[in-house]
Amino acid sequence: MVSHCLWPYFFNVMIGKIAVFCSASNDIDPNYNKVAREFVRAASLRGYGIVTGGTVKGTMGVVSDSLRDCGGYHLGVIPRFM
Repeated sequence: MVSHCLWPYFFNVMIGKIAVFCSASNDIDPNYNKVAREFVRAASLRGYGIVTGGTVKGTMGVVSDSLRDCGGYHLGVIPRFM
């Protein structure tokens, strides 16, 4: 059975990409991470890819992990000097 998060990619449909500006700190209210997970899942279900700052810490890490778990598209952008 195909995961419900994968349907847009299973049928090669990507509507667009959404840039998500979020925290790279682990010292953040857990409610922000909960909302981030819900948002990522909803966006993936609708065929959107997510663009973030490219780190795996804090809410950016939550977004990355959530997209990996449901098979969504994730593009992490990080400056070369970092």
